[in-house]
Amino acid sequence: MGIFYSNFQTFETLLLSAGATSASGTFRISGSAQDMGDCMVTNAGPNHAFIGFGASAKGAVTAQVPTSTGALNATPILAGQTIVFNKNTMPMGADTIAAITAGGSTTLYATSGRGA
Repeated sequence: MGIFYSNFQTFETLLLSAGATSASGTFRISGSAQDMGDCMVTNAGPNHAFIGFGASAKGAVTAQVPTSTGALNATPILAGQTIVFNKNTMPMGADTIAAITAGGSTTLYATSGRGA
């Protein structure tokens, strides 16, 4: 069962269809992570996903499946899980989220807002 934040004020929601290749979506904001606010990520699909945040102004944002040597942009979101990321934990200027799975596919919803 996921976590529900009743005090989370939503701005915009992106749908990401994650699979074996990294998929990304960019929020319709620009500037600093302050503009994006916090981000609530819900994995509505049957498979675990790995996500990462970045700034589209700095190039493509991709997620990675972690390996024994480690990986960047590889925060796990378990099937059925909801996590709220505070704006202070994201890279400066973050406006893009990327997701990938180790196998199969899953659907994620990323919602920018305030209330983490």
